[in-house]
Amino acid sequence: AFLTIVKRPIMDDSLYKKWKKAEPAVVEMVNEGRRMKQQICRQDPYETGELRSILNFGHTTAHAIESLTNHKVSHGFAVAAGMRAALDIGVELGVTPAEAARDIESCLDRFKLPGRELLQNSLAKFSFEKFLAELAHDKKGYLRFVLVQKPGEAIKLSVEEGIIRELYSRW
Repeated sequence: AFLTIVKRPIMDDSLYKKWKKAEPAVVEMVNEGRRMKQQICRQDPYETGELRSILNFGHTTAHAIESLTNHKVSHGFAVAAGMRAALDIGVELGVTPAEAARDIESCLDRFKLPGRELLQNSLAKFSFEKFLAELAHDKKGYLRFVLVQKPGEAIKLSVEEGIIRELYSRW
């Protein structure tokens, strides 16, 4: 739930700019996160369009980490690590501007959310093939990720195995 609050400015460009200038009070963040999630779920209750996909930012890798670790890594921590992985994928593909990725990572760091260590430690115990199988299982055979184009805009893309393999070696 807390990650939804942190994701809120990522999903709204004007809020992103406002929160980047001055960090809001926690109450404001909670209210904004709740409003945003309700609004998106009302507009796309069955996830038939792209709108609701932004809520899944970070979830593809998160579900693989959860499965590989037998859920020893909490969902929230796995999603934070997955968000970092998705940012790397987006930057690698030229979808996510490097500056936006750095800003989003610094937001995760500001709230003391798990960093690259969790991503690295979770994946270091497993072969790339096992990781790849879990990624594909999560998305029913596809390697699909929600990638941030810029604050307020995200896209769901299929990603080639070679890109994931290259980044896995760096994680």
